[in-house]
Amino acid sequence: MSKMAIGAKVHWLAPTSIVCGLLAGVLMAVGHHLYYASLVGTSAESDRVVAGYRLSNQQFTLAVGTAFATIVRALLLFSVSIAYVQVLWQAVKHTRKVNTLNEIDAMFSVLSNIFAFWRASVWWRYPLLLLIALIAWLLPIAFIVPPATLSVIVVPSSTSALQVVPNFDYTSLRYVVGMPQIASSFRYETSTRDYEYYTQYLYNGPSIEVQKVATAVAAGGAILPIAPPAPNSSWVLDFYGPCG
Repeated sequence: MSKMAIGAKVHWLAPTSIVCGLLAGVLMAVGHHLYYASLVGTSAESDRVVAGYRLSNQQFTLAVGTAFATIVRALLLFSVSIAYVQVLWQAVKHTRKVNTLNEIDAMFSVLSNIFAFWRASVWWRYPLLLLIALIAWLLPIAFIVPPATLSVIVVPSSTSALQVVPNFDYTSLRYVVGMPQIASSFRYETSTRDYEYYTQYLYNGPSIEVQKVATAVAAGGAILPIAPPAPNSSWVLDFYGPCG
């Protein structure tokens, strides 16, 4: 019973490995496609921190795409190699076909030695073996292209956000020179029982900063530029001011 169990395990090990490797490779290829599809229309300017290192989105995306392609290539080559070994042993043990030592050596070394394809007599008799060997050699070429399919293009974009913009601070006393207190008064409303306290100050004119701004505006005949909160940003500011 134990020998039968071991034989069954060995019998199903190779085909199970081939199918599992193929399915895993296909799933990873689909994941690669979906990952690239999710990046369409996204910005490549921002950065992200990975394991303590700051990477741009473009670098991170190319690294993930290359990792996907490498894993898919490894899984498919794993399945192809196992399939080649199975077909190889069937060819070597074929009772109706006689193989020379040179032909057997070519069949065993073709996956690592491209010159083994020159043994045309081998591949003429075993076309399936030739097909699997060609697939094994062409798979690496196919995985050079996917990481390079991701490209960055320049497109116009607009962004709306709530931000604090420069404004005129009319409640501040920094725009006037020293204002001495000249009087104070106190009033009590009997009917409403409200207390009001008044303080009077003497206005001595604008501060030096205000005078500089007024002189620059008068000389240039235009409002001085205001530093924007972000490049290429615009906003609308309504305020009450003097008019001429």
